[in-house]
Amino acid sequence: MLLAAGSAATLQTFNAVTKGAHILTRSVLSCVRNAPSWSTPSLRKPTPFPDADAVCPDTIGGMIRDLGAALERADAHRATSLALIAHRARAPVLDAAALVALRKACKVEIEAQNGGRMPEIQRMRLQALHDHARLGLQPVRIAQSHRRWCVRLKPMSAPGAQRSTSFGCSARAGVGLTMAGTGATAGLSVGAQSGSKSSCFETLEYARGRHHVISAEVSADAQLAPGTAAGAGLTASVEYTRYDGAASIHDYAAFRARRSVATPRRSRAAQRLLSVVSLGRATPHDRVAHAARAALRWAPLMPTLVSCGGDNSPPFAALTQDALVPSPAPLLDVGIRTRTISMQAAADAIVANAGISAARSRLRVEIDVPLWLCDLDLDPVQRGALAWQLRERITAGLGSHAKRFSALQVDDGHAGAAREEALQRVQTEFQCLQSLLLEQQRGIDKRQLKHVLARTCADWNCRTPQQALARMLELVNWLWLVMPADQRSAAQALAATVRDSPVLRQDAASLRPLYAHQALQQFIRTDTMAVHGGASQPMAGAGTTDVTISVSRSHQRNYNALRDGRYVEARITLTGATSTDTILTLLQQRLPDASLAAETRHELMRVLGDAGALSLAGTTAVTVGVRFFRPSFQDDVRFPTAARGLHLQQITVRGASTFSVDGRLPITGVPLASLGLGARLQHARHTALHADVFCSATLTASLLRYQCLIGQRMAPAQAWKKMLDAHGSSLTRLAHRMADKTSSARAEAHHWLPPPPLAAGHDADGLITTAGTLEPGLAGLHALFDALLPPLAEAQRLSPLCHPIALGGTQLRSTRL
Repeated sequence: MLLAAGSAATLQTFNAVTKGAHILTRSVLSCVRNAPSWSTPSLRKPTPFPDADAVCPDTIGGMIRDLGAALERADAHRATSLALIAHRARAPVLDAAALVALRKACKVEIEAQNGGRMPEIQRMRLQALHDHARLGLQPVRIAQSHRRWCVRLKPMSAPGAQRSTSFGCSARAGVGLTMAGTGATAGLSVGAQSGSKSSCFETLEYARGRHHVISAEVSADAQLAPGTAAGAGLTASVEYTRYDGAASIHDYAAFRARRSVATPRRSRAAQRLLSVVSLGRATPHDRVAHAARAALRWAPLMPTLVSCGGDNSPPFAALTQDALVPSPAPLLDVGIRTRTISMQAAADAIVANAGISAARSRLRVEIDVPLWLCDLDLDPVQRGALAWQLRERITAGLGSHAKRFSALQVDDGHAGAAREEALQRVQTEFQCLQSLLLEQQRGIDKRQLKHVLARTCADWNCRTPQQALARMLELVNWLWLVMPADQRSAAQALAATVRDSPVLRQDAASLRPLYAHQALQQFIRTDTMAVHGGASQPMAGAGTTDVTISVSRSHQRNYNALRDGRYVEARITLTGATSTDTILTLLQQRLPDASLAAETRHELMRVLGDAGALSLAGTTAVTVGVRFFRPSFQDDVRFPTAARGLHLQQITVRGASTFSVDGRLPITGVPLASLGLGARLQHARHTALHADVFCSATLTASLLRYQCLIGQRMAPAQAWKKMLDAHGSSLTRLAHRMADKTSSARAEAHHWLPPPPLAAGHDADGLITTAGTLEPGLAGLHALFDALLPPLAEAQRLSPLCHPIALGGTQLRSTRL
């Protein structure tokens, strides 16, 4: 062991207690000397899932075909069943159907030959073939699930798209007086609602979570005359939304696809039930990791299984880690708290209504970004700070076993060689622990293996193997931080091996403490004034219509310089609504008394108009928004005074639809007072009816969208093609404005371009001038955008709202309501 002198004794004990066990146990014990090649993979690279019609990875497919060929060659009795299995294993295309059929055939044959005359090695080949077919089936099923999720989430891929379903309860108490057709009432109502919400934000991140709202309202209404009323109210509310998000719809679909295959819904339900019944948290059952562990147990025996003695067997290709499904990508943890206070007044006449409202809201956004430490590009200051944090954590965790680790902290002439040797020892320790855990799953010599595992974990001052694996990963991360740049590749590869290992729990709760974290914050203050008017009576026999004009002024503090500043947005909303109350009014006005029997008419009116009955309502709205933006970087003394001010940024067209079911239960018997309870179930959907139109007065909107596409790990050429497809006319107008030396967009580009010399020998004026030419594909504007991204990223890193990367592991705590 790296940190204790008991490694040799531990391995000797393990070899002693397992002597005479099954041949598989003896083979696995040699893994420390002959580690499988998958333990030292190449650096992990994010690769997209294959399409739904993809086959299993080539490495696994090759091993399945090798096992099938060996099974056929060694079949001395020429059994028909084994020949069929071998034929299926050597199929040119191993898709989902072929792999399922192969697994089933192997399972049936093993059960049929249980206790029979089949040679032991043939039975082992069948079992290995079954396990490798199950391993190859996992990425195929994930690809199929990923495609289904992408199709399901496609309507949510446009910025501004949102769906929510909520259930709420309310209570109201009021007093009123009515006399001769006039009267007045005053009341207080409180309510709470909770539900699910999914959103695609302006920066293209997709998130899904839950929201909770608490509200209170004080209102007063007056009946001035028959058919004429007026009212006013004051409302205060607090909303908290907790999201799990991803940089794109594709990334979120990949996460959900892997989870749906690894832990189906029924498995998660059973896990939650066990966690309630048992005192400890139930161990999550990961089908993907279970299949990988089952296949990796055969790694030491695979050269023997695929060969048949002295025949000319093809060379064996070992299973590589690239063939395994990697650990799930971490999701963003987003918390949004909104406090709103609003005042409204309205008047309703016989055929028309009008109203005015004013609202002030405060919105706070906290984003916790989990990151794999060894995948980051850190500067020396960040690297030193993180190394200090990890050193303190490892020293505290190892306790009395930290003597050898303390020797690695000395920066002398021998530090480099000592740390490389330490990294090799950690790799050996990891391979040994992994092999022990794989053999434990087989169920052979559980008592002896438990004793050896306890000794191994004690060497790392841990109680469980999962804690030991986490501590190994911490030590590898520390070595990666303190090693020179030319020696970090080995540590980076070992860190990827540990975190993707199937013996490490791959659920989100277990992986989160292993991440590094970066906290981001946003603050938005918004004041809104709105007026509305419409028809009070149903029009065209359908429902009421309403037109709302609103103006919002907001100040946003954001870590992204392209979003930090002041906004003014004007919206025009056309709303159509219908409900059972509207249908009741329509029937009362247009249904002749003689058209229906008296009993039928009375029953219909009672069902629709009873105060305690359910009522249905639906609305559809179309909103056109025009946004003006004044970025905060205009306050820089270097920014031209003539180019400062609010500039038209973008125009949006959004659609919204809601459907709700309301229940009302009045409480009677209190003189001059009205008491009641209510409940509501509501589903709302917001969509983008047209692609956003980016205006040429400022480049902030276009550049922000391109920056977000690059943030989704798109290649620059692919991101630019997507920009041209969706916003080609907007980019053409922006290129025209870049040719104008007095335009504000040109001044913004000058402000963010780094000082000379630029890449490829261009100066700022030359690059901007080239951007103003209408070259094929607007190549000049594309080059300008690429040149602007590095300084914007540096400004974001230096923002006080972008906190330094730090170690951690806990999710954001819910804000107190």
